[in-house]
Amino acid sequence: MNILMVENETGAMAAMLEQLSDTVSNVSLSMAEDAVVQAREKRPDLVIIDAAGLPKNAGYKACRKLKLEDQTGRIPVLLLLAVGDHAAWTELLESGADDFMLPPFDGEALQAKLGLLQRQQAHHHHLLRSHTHIEQEIRLSRHMFEVITKRQREQVEYLEFWSLAAGRFSGDLFIYERTPEGRLHAFVADFTGHGLSAAVGALPASDAFFAMSRKGLSLREIVTEINRKLYELLPTGMFCAATLLSINKDHSAVEIWNGGVPAVLLFDREGGLKNRAVSGSLPLGILPPEELFAQTTVHDLSGIGSIVVCSDGLIEAHNAQAEMYGEARLIDAVGQSSGSGALLNGIRSDVLEFLDGIEPHDDISLVVIEMQEGGGHG
Repeated sequence: MNILMVENETGAMAAMLEQLSDTVSNVSLSMAEDAVVQAREKRPDLVIIDAAGLPKNAGYKACRKLKLEDQTGRIPVLLLLAVGDHAAWTELLESGADDFMLPPFDGEALQAKLGLLQRQQAHHHHLLRSHTHIEQEIRLSRHMFEVITKRQREQVEYLEFWSLAAGRFSGDLFIYERTPEGRLHAFVADFTGHGLSAAVGALPASDAFFAMSRKGLSLREIVTEINRKLYELLPTGMFCAATLLSINKDHSAVEIWNGGVPAVLLFDREGGLKNRAVSGSLPLGILPPEELFAQTTVHDLSGIGSIVVCSDGLIEAHNAQAEMYGEARLIDAVGQSSGSGALLNGIRSDVLEFLDGIEPHDDISLVVIEMQEGGGHG
């Protein structure tokens, strides 16, 4: 163990440490202010500062400098304090030291402290490695989801999507594609898990969705194929709650399949609720292909002003008072925002106001399809 010892000229503590450690570097009183420089150069496993023996709070200042430096801030620091110095407790807390000792400084007590700090440092390194691994997974997952969404060949102005992640990265997906006949297929997916675990399911599901939509295959065929892929690929306990929609070229009707997602809501042009397409099947990836219920429902779009799809993370969001957002509040938010041309923004503002800074416990996703009169979307 490589230890940097910062003390007065006597070197008493350094002599004791030499019996317990492989390498001890001693910094004398006159060099206390240069402890950061020494720590940068020597990269010790531990810094011990004799705060009691150094004048004018030099030891505490040296500790603060070490903890504020990027290169030395993670090196554990042990402060040696004087007995009965109650003012030192305030300095100790402000210095950022990892631990302290009071005299008498004997070998057994010092060895116990060193062992404790070593275990703490090993635990810290383990957490740091885990954090690095998680960051790499998040970057990879975000890249994979970006690749998926970039495969859409056109922008559709009347489709809007908003998501709020429960953590660093959302496991929800929204993609769409036009069929050769001009139907618009949309896929709203809520995968179990976050990050890479969600991306593992998103890739094969999106592959099937894009390829089959571009071939003009039916919604039922797409649902069946996505379920087959996910059933074969995903382990037990992982699945995909999803809604798939298919809007006619003339916007006269919408076909919907809902598996485990809150009801798809259809509103008139004044924001009044006209219909609900509730879940009629289990999420994708749970049932074997022969048991999946792939039946869809068709809804007339005459007089419909908007279609709203959301994940259960929105409906089940709770605020600081443990109140649930719920479908009723969502319906009210649509009624208050309809006709403004910014329906999604109105709902989003209402959700954020409800949460009031609270991070959601599950990913929130919202899709709004605003139907214009005359079906003039193209």
